[in-house]
Amino acid sequence: MHQLISQLYDWGGIRFAPPGPNGFRWKVHSYYPDLMEAPLYFDMRGADSQKPGPLPPEAFDIIGAAMAEYYFSQPEAVASPIIAGVPNAADPLAAGVVKSQPDRNLKQLWLFKRESGPQRVIEGITYGDYKVGDEVVLI
Repeated sequence: MHQLISQLYDWGGIRFAPPGPNGFRWKVHSYYPDLMEAPLYFDMRGADSQKPGPLPPEAFDIIGAAMAEYYFSQPEAVASPIIAGVPNAADPLAAGVVKSQPDRNLKQLWLFKRESGPQRVIEGITYGDYKVGDEVVLI
C-alpha cells in the first residue's frame, strides 16, 4: 500500500496544500464558505477524462487491483458482485477492479449521470447486464 501511495504522489494524484491557512476548496465551500479547507487533495482522474487529471492509463489497473485485493479480503465480500463506478470518474477504477480479477468472472455496469445545475443524479444504466437480486459494488 505504501508503494501505491508513493506512486500516486509521483503521478500528481496526491497533493498537499502549502503551509498556512490556505488549503484546497471544494464545491461544498460555495454552500459553506466558512468550512475548513482541505490540507490534502486526491486527484483520481486520468489524462483522457472529461476533466483531465494527472493519472496515466496504467494507474487505474494498479489502483483497481489494490481495491479488489482489499475488497475480496473482507469476510463480508460477495464472491462475484457486479462492479459499477460512480459516473464518470470511477468508471476506469471499476474497469481496473474487473480486469484484475479474471478468475471471478466479474461484470461491470456503466451508469448514466444527469446533471442539472449544481445537482448530479445517477439516473440509470448506460451499458451492462444485470438481473434483479444481483449484488453491486459501487466504486
